[in-house]
Order: sequence, then structure tokens, then C-alpha cells
Amino acid sequence: MHNTPESKTLQIVKRCLVIDETAHRTYSALAKHTPNKPLGEFWQAMAKEEETHVTFWSKIVSDVVLADKLPVLFEDANKIIAELDAILPKIKSLKCDNLD
Repeated sequence: MHNTPESKTLQIVKRCLVIDETAHRTYSALAKHTPNKPLGEFWQAMAKEEETHVTFWSKIVSDVVLADKLPVLFEDANKIIAELDAILPKIKSLKCDNLD
């Protein structure tokens, strides 16, 4: 990846996509495996919300023209990237993929 501000924004978007994909899978697994119906409905609603985020981020990442024209959104994109990179391992350790 280039070090232009646009490509840094795309790097951030890709990290957001991974985070939201993980949240969607985790919430879906929790909904599927909870014995408490109201709690299961809550987790299912959370999964549905994350699914909209995944669709949004995926559209940006997959649209080459759009991805190339992302505006500069952050004063310090490197700091945001580092913060997201620090969050990713924590999120991945919490996921419930093994419940499926």
C-alpha cells in the first residue's frame, strides 16, 4: 500500500471491516447458543446491526473507484491505524466462532 492519506483511510476502512465481521459472527453465535430467548433476540438484533456495517465497509473496499477516492478523515491516520491494530487481537480473542 502507498503512504498517501487516501490509502491510509482505506487501511482504516479495512480494519473496521474486520472488526465488524468479527462482531457479526460473535453476536450471531451468542444468539444461536443462548438458552434465554430475550437475550437471544438481543444478540440477533446486534448481529443484524453489525451486518449493516459489514455491508457498508465491504462496499467501500470492493469499489476500486470509491476506495481510491476516499477523503482524508483523520489528522493522524497512523495513530488510528495503530489503535485499531491494538484492538484487533483483543476482539479476535473474544469471538465465539468455536460455538458454531
